Amino acid sequence: MRSNRINRLLLMALWLPVMSWAQYENQDPMKKLDPRLEVLISGSGSRFAKGFKAPPLHPVSVRNDGTEVYGIIIHTDDPESLRAIPIPINSVLPGFVTARLTGNDIRRVVEFSTVRYVEPADRSYPDNDLAVGQVGADILHSGYVNGTAYQGENVIVCIIDTGIDWSHNDFCDPADPTKSRILFIWDQTITPTGGETSPTEMGCNYGVEYTTAHIENEIDGSPVGFVRENDTNGHGTHVAGTAAGNGASLPSRKYSGVAPLADIIVIKAGNESFPNSNVIDALNYVKQKAAVLEKPVVVNMSLGSNSGSHDGTDPKSIAIDVFSSASPGHVVVVSAGNEGDNAIHLTGNIPGGGMFPMTFDVPDYTPKSGAENDDFYFDIWFDNDVNVTVDINSPNGHAASQSTGGSSSKQTDDGTIYLNNSVPLGKTERNIRGGVWDYIEGKPPADGSWSLTLHNHSGQSTSFHLWLYDWDIGENDADVILNNGDSNYTLSNTANEAIIVGSYVHRWYWASSNGSVYWGGWADPSDDISSFSSYGPTRKNQNKPDITAPGDKIASATSSDYTPAAYKRVQGDMHHMIALKELIGGEMNENG
Repeated sequence: MRSNRINRLLLMALWLPVMSWAQYENQDPMKKLDPRLEVLISGSGSRFAKGFKAPPLHPVSVRNDGTEVYGIIIHTDDPESLRAIPIPINSVLPGFVTARLTGNDIRRVVEFSTVRYVEPADRSYPDNDLAVGQVGADILHSGYVNGTAYQGENVIVCIIDTGIDWSHNDFCDPADPTKSRILFIWDQTITPTGGETSPTEMGCNYGVEYTTAHIENEIDGSPVGFVRENDTNGHGTHVAGTAAGNGASLPSRKYSGVAPLADIIVIKAGNESFPNSNVIDALNYVKQKAAVLEKPVVVNMSLGSNSGSHDGTDPKSIAIDVFSSASPGHVVVVSAGNEGDNAIHLTGNIPGGGMFPMTFDVPDYTPKSGAENDDFYFDIWFDNDVNVTVDINSPNGHAASQSTGGSSSKQTDDGTIYLNNSVPLGKTERNIRGGVWDYIEGKPPADGSWSLTLHNHSGQSTSFHLWLYDWDIGENDADVILNNGDSNYTLSNTANEAIIVGSYVHRWYWASSNGSVYWGGWADPSDDISSFSSYGPTRKNQNKPDITAPGDKIASATSSDYTPAAYKRVQGDMHHMIALKELIGGEMNENG
């Protein structure tokens, strides 16, 4: 009986894709696939097989046999039909799910009738003694309000970032430094080995989860070497210290964070960048943890990107809104972004039958060795679905063009040009995404002036917003310049239910542990909005960010796996400064 039942289930699993494909036989499944994913699909039906080239994708993991796995967003209203294939689904959100798939998995998924579209997850990037006083947290800590000391007790602070130095005393019990305040660490970047396991929460079927017991065993040395999670970037540890560090690594507790008694959950979503599928899964994970623990939770995500629609309708924003609405005790705090001093945005109006020219200047630069590592990319969103063609011309006369409803690539001696011109799934506005990169080593984007022209073939005018969302190029990260650009609309997060936080300057100069004193500007900019803090509004003209907070030259916990520059280290060498984009620095005497 049991054998027959298993056989029937296997037949059903095999038949479902066939039956679904029959329903879809008159449509091309490749049209449901984001062009950037075609590089992963082999076969004659792929444009890649016909010479099409797509910008490089970064896998989220590599299996032991060398197979690469990618963070994927699958647009569907029927996740159970995918599980029946079976496809391992991670998070389920209204209208889409996240998954970690190989190229073969993607080919299977795109042929399924319940799937509307498959796309790669976009990537986000990492975007307090005085700070605690500046925001009034010290008053709350002291019991000034209602005679109660509010220090985060019985609240979970969740940090989604580059990880944490779990051995840092700022995250231990000050009365007993062998006891950790960290409840869980989910390292999404590694694969279980030995006695390690992935989380048991639904959909969180990858990475390694460490518990308080694992961490405390490491701290007291019994056993040692089990917890492999680390923070080589340093950003996650610094953010965790700002939000929930207790300052216990110094006798003075000078660098205590805002919620020094809070419980801590950390999700390491990446090292230098984070696929948004990882971020969405992290929200799903902590939502389930908070429900089991019956505690309110505040999630901090100091990360973002300027690719995307900038209107709160992207998958990450939807996931934030769903999480925030799940319970009155769920709050997500996100950064406004760090592009306030980068002129990466341009907006304009194109009359019916008219055109709009613009230019990018690529500086003289030294290309990085190898291929697929020198590039610049842009994202254009229109206010409606309009018939627009995009043309791009290189400094040495190479040209490429793309009309509506298609994508293309062109290999030239000035670099490989990629253009996609479509109305994304679920949208009513046209989007053009493109860029230039070194698909072939020795043929990087040429320095000089690149022109881009939008042609409106309709009889109605249309407005657009363009973001140059990837503009660093070469060994020294030289800046590609968008001529006539500005810094408006550069919010890296636009979720409706998130608290979007800009930055202001709360410290002008500081004493470093090397005995010198440094400053961040010739004139005291204290209380000014930080030069790098991104400006709103959203593309739909919602007024954002919601608030500003100290975010410029904050001293917080230093990861033992990260070595900050000497001038960033503060006395005690357990903490350092970050967000120093406006630093001009130098040594000054005690009297200034």
